[in-house]
Amino acid sequence: MTDKPNLTIRSAYPQDAMIIARFIGELNRFEAQDTGISLNEYAQSLKRWLANDAHPCRFIVAQHNNEAIGYAAFYTGYDIASATHGTHLADIFVTHAARHQGAGKAMMAYIADHTASIGGEWLSLTVLKNNTAAKRFYQSLQGVVVDVDFIAFGKSTLSAWRNEAIK
Repeated sequence: MTDKPNLTIRSAYPQDAMIIARFIGELNRFEAQDTGISLNEYAQSLKRWLANDAHPCRFIVAQHNNEAIGYAAFYTGYDIASATHGTHLADIFVTHAARHQGAGKAMMAYIADHTASIGGEWLSLTVLKNNTAAKRFYQSLQGVVVDVDFIAFGKSTLSAWRNEAIK
């Protein structure tokens, strides 16, 4: 899967929760995202998530010489326009010191292999508009920019909708 010696991409396990939480914290700082969620809260949530095989989101870890250097999270989706399913990449992160050495590409290849193994036909992702390095990386892998607007609804909005529906 990779031509870099001592690079391994593997499924994440509950014992990886703290390192993935640290990586999420690094990614949040890079993206200037203040989620208000502590490192321990992330780790506890991830530990529960990773212990349950029934969750639809999968996590993988990139390791070099048995040291974790990155992670990715992805899940299966369905595209109405093409009547096909594939994979949505929720997050991918490689530590600053390990970038440009093949770990990101190896994780993308792992996800592509997983997608093909379930009969999926595409991989999608979102990227922040100002993250030019990530855009260059995805485009170097033949990714195509699609002109869409991404709209999200948070927990409080969903709760308000539920409360309205109950009345």
